[in-house]
Amino acid sequence: MAERKNLRQIELLESSSDPERDKGKVAWIERLTVRHAYEDGTFSRPYRLDVVSHTGYDAVGVLPYWTENGEPWVMLLMSFRPVLTFREIEPEPAPFMVEMIAGVLEKGEQGDIGVKRRAVEELREEAGLPAEESAVQILGASFYSSPGVYTEKLWVCAVEVDMAQRTTPKLDGSVMEEMIEPFAVALETARRMCWRGEIRDAKTEIALERLARFLSAQAQS
Repeated sequence: MAERKNLRQIELLESSSDPERDKGKVAWIERLTVRHAYEDGTFSRPYRLDVVSHTGYDAVGVLPYWTENGEPWVMLLMSFRPVLTFREIEPEPAPFMVEMIAGVLEKGEQGDIGVKRRAVEELREEAGLPAEESAVQILGASFYSSPGVYTEKLWVCAVEVDMAQRTTPKLDGSVMEEMIEPFAVALETARRMCWRGEIRDAKTEIALERLARFLSAQAQS
């Protein structure tokens, strides 16, 4: 077995980025040529690294929850995801997927305050539910969905809501939100939907599991 190399740094040899990255695109690709500089003074062979970045900053998902007959319920979305129908292998037959409410952090929305502010905005926009930033609970640490190529980091949050205050969602005016449909489901049912493959969105499953853990810890305290 070859001896493991110790990395000193990654050297950027060449960069080619999308010249139209700021013209309303959701994401852009930077094609880099890099090599490894090792602590023993040697170098790896150069290789290409494709870096996919979101036009926004990072993203936040939020689970509104409440109690019905002693059981926690959450609101999820049937989201419109047309890219899945263009998969090269086993494309999805329908462009819809169950997901949590989510959105991209905008300029100036960094840190916990920015995450909570965006969670409140997305909750109002996609579900018609009002909430205070102080009520938003960030569920654990942020994470990367696909760190091999995608730089976006995600936070997942939860907030207890009063369903009696719900109004018509205003949405964001994009064609991507013309067919989304919020729906309520018991938390335990949603967790089983993940196991059965009825929910296949990773951030949603992570958020559901973290919410269940959070509520269990609350009940025991």
